[in-house]
Amino acid sequence: DGDTIRVEINGQTEDVRYIGVNTPERDEPCYGRDGGATGANAALVEGQMVRLVSDVSDRDRFGRLLRYVYVGDTFVNAELVREGWAEATRYEPDTANFDLFVDLERDAEQAGLGCHPTGIFDDGTFNR
Repeated sequence: DGDTIRVEINGQTEDVRYIGVNTPERDEPCYGRDGGATGANAALVEGQMVRLVSDVSDRDRFGRLLRYVYVGDTFVNAELVREGWAEATRYEPDTANFDLFVDLERDAEQAGLGCHPTGIFDDGTFNR
């Protein structure tokens, strides 16, 4: 979906959850593969070699790897927020890029980008 990917590492398939961001769920506006967060995520990473960077935690309670994701020089977590497809979400203790994500979200909200016009995000309230 918009904030997770499935990757192959040394012949093993792993689910990866993006650190510090959240995107709409299946039953929410702006989820879709066409014109939504899921499609935006796929456009950035599908079929690409990704670089995974950890913060403090290794895995979430669902067993997914928690990572910052890069495709070349593109910081995917940040790009999703910058384009308005994701919102900044503080998940302690993994907060190394939270302030960056908040700044990018403010800009995307003000510009009415991505999902912001749907009202799906709790715009205007950022917990630093």
